[in-house]
Amino acid sequence: ATILLAIGVDPRILSGPLLTSVVIVTLYVYFNYRLAHTTDALAERWQFYAWCFARGTGYVYGFLGFMLCIGAAQLLGGAWLGSTDNYLQALGMLYVGMPESGEWWRVVTGTLLHAGNAHWLANSLVGAGLIYVYGPVSGPRVMAVIAVTAILSFITIYVTQGIWPSAKNGMIGISGGIGGMVGYQLAANLRYRSSFPDYFYITTMFVAAITLLIVSLQTQLDSFIVHLSGCAYGVMLGYITRPVGDGFLAPTDASRDGAMATP
Repeated sequence: ATILLAIGVDPRILSGPLLTSVVIVTLYVYFNYRLAHTTDALAERWQFYAWCFARGTGYVYGFLGFMLCIGAAQLLGGAWLGSTDNYLQALGMLYVGMPESGEWWRVVTGTLLHAGNAHWLANSLVGAGLIYVYGPVSGPRVMAVIAVTAILSFITIYVTQGIWPSAKNGMIGISGGIGGMVGYQLAANLRYRSSFPDYFYITTMFVAAITLLIVSLQTQLDSFIVHLSGCAYGVMLGYITRPVGDGFLAPTDASRDGAMATP
């Protein structure tokens, strides 16, 4: 709580998400146990996680480094322009007035902005946790997937804003890219099913449904649409491109035994 207060985040704001996170982690462990109902299947699943964790540190550092850069830029930009609101208005994807201004570059810069410290912290922690596993599976292309799906999801929320009530502030940040990363992994799970532990695609669906969609729906509809569209774009990219890296399909060590499938 002291650390959160020091960076300007009210701990009470995070009480709901933290409780939700505890429930999610508990259910996630339970479903992992139920899906891997034999000792061998459970061992295979945790062996897979160990393989990812042994190779995922660099992806976590890279993602958190990126998030620290855009967070610092927002703080410094807010100080330079007089307030964070001024910085968000200068670079954010504000829906109202964008056609008149012709400033379509905002669909790119908008993905680098967050509504506040809590928003930035949530995206940083969730993204780092997911890329720890998904980075080693897909390789460096996972960062390109995050960038592309973040932009596409922003375009989607802008184009469809007249269909449902919208916050009309465009402060979604990198959320669509995180959804895209999960969708990309879902495509990998389905296309290369036998290269993953049994029923691992169900685990990924669980992550997408609970962590991204249900939690985001608790905040605002814009967030839900961005996560959902980002996830859909990630699945699409996963079928257009190869969503797994060479190191995943053909490991050179004995930490992942078993046949490596081809699509």
